[in-house]
Amino acid sequence: MAKKGTPLPESQNGKNIFNGPVRIGRDFIGGDQYNFPAPANKDEFITQLQQIQSVLAEIQKRSDLAPVKAAEVKEAHDDIEKAIVQAQQPLPVAKKIKSTLDYTKDVMESLDSGIKTAMGLGATIALLGTLAANALHIFGM
Repeated sequence: MAKKGTPLPESQNGKNIFNGPVRIGRDFIGGDQYNFPAPANKDEFITQLQQIQSVLAEIQKRSDLAPVKAAEVKEAHDDIEKAIVQAQQPLPVAKKIKSTLDYTKDVMESLDSGIKTAMGLGATIALLGTLAANALHIFGM
């Protein structure tokens, strides 16, 4: 006779309420967390940088962006362009690329929460973190 499984937890306001032990067999992503695979090579890294640059260009077009933030976003956009050029070099300087990504991530995190929510920037910010963490691995020290 088959054993009855534990019933699924009830949902309240879109959140599951668990009573008792919970076992996770694989990755667990909760809330607004994103799990991006590390870029496997230089080309994937550059492609992802170009995606971030496109997002920054869209942010610059927003009319509700404060002038100081607009200047920071423009600088971050221009810095990503420099990082792309640096990444395309035969011997890129990984620390420069990483510091650019860290700065850009800080700029995006400092944006007004309404802008971040409206544009769904959580994923882009998470991608920046993944790229920054892997720049030294992809391009060496």
